[in-house]
Amino acid sequence: APRLRTLEGQTIGILSNNWQCMTYVTEEFRERLTKDYGAREVIAYDTPNTAALPTNLMMDAISRCDAAIVGMGN
Repeated sequence: APRLRTLEGQTIGILSNNWQCMTYVTEEFRERLTKDYGAREVIAYDTPNTAALPTNLMMDAISRCDAAIVGMGN
């Protein structure tokens, strides 16, 4: 997918694998993305620790998010 020119007004998804630090990391990203970069909304998706995001959540993320942050939390 092409990079977004700006995050302003965009909806950003965060795929969290529920490691202990991800609660804090997700909230920090949510605050920075909305306050500093003007994102309209940040949606957190909880993924299993050892498996792919379930299809229904993946389809929701695809339909609602303009970009996603993936692969953090270990």
